[in-house]
Amino acid sequence: MKIKFTGIIAFIFVLFFAQYSAAQTPLTNRQIYDFNPGDVVQGTHFYKFEPGPPSYETYSYLKRTASKNNDTLFYKIRREYYTPPSCKDCKPLIWIDTITQAYMELDSIAKHYNETFQYSIKDTFYNDFCNRRVWAKKPDKLDSVWFEPVKHYTYFVEGLGGPFYIKEFSQGGPTTLDFVLTYYKKDGVSCGNFVNDLPDFKSQNIHATISPNPFTETATIQFEKPLKNASIVLFNFEGQKTNVISNFQGSTYEVSRGNLKTGIYFLKVNDINGSWSQKIAIQ
Repeated sequence: MKIKFTGIIAFIFVLFFAQYSAAQTPLTNRQIYDFNPGDVVQGTHFYKFEPGPPSYETYSYLKRTASKNNDTLFYKIRREYYTPPSCKDCKPLIWIDTITQAYMELDSIAKHYNETFQYSIKDTFYNDFCNRRVWAKKPDKLDSVWFEPVKHYTYFVEGLGGPFYIKEFSQGGPTTLDFVLTYYKKDGVSCGNFVNDLPDFKSQNIHATISPNPFTETATIQFEKPLKNASIVLFNFEGQKTNVISNFQGSTYEVSRGNLKTGIYFLKVNDINGSWSQKIAIQ
């Protein structure tokens, strides 16, 4: 009798898991990154050790092209980043640029990079955020390849990108790192709360690269053309100036970590020919 009862329980579990797996289908990269010109996606972004205002990161999709084999999508994207002032003497942090983003392996299942096993019964597939399909991974205690506590929730949204995430960890104290979807406009339909306190977009006239990014001790900025009497300002995530260089001349500048904490920072460069800005991370 005991064996029969155990067998029934096992059968019920297998049947439940089979139905769960059959009913829920992971989203592919093609389903997730299916944008059209005019689509707008905005998320609320936190990365802070102390309380402060949220930041708003907005992606506006300007152009879409595909490879000949239709196995790669290319998007021209205007990225806008805005953080309200966090103190009386602080200024808002504004960062704008345009990029071309390529998405490959379109027919592959999207991957969650949250230190949990790729597939588990705790994966969830459901309609959320204005009834769009969402694929989320919510790890349980010790659900980690290292068998350590994990508080890292990631999710993708069909046609709206990802991964969006919420992560908590300790690094000299409790820290929250997250980027959650709060607004979108897709194919003329809007949903969520849009925040916009950004100036009209203007093309940047200075072109440069920074490497490595993220960096640990130093990073090098290589400007396409030499600068004359330029200003270089480094802002922290709350919009406070941490480093200011005036009257810079040359085509190469080295950013040094110094006493800066681990986190996200923003470089802003201005000279007579225009401006350039870039988000950088210190590990």
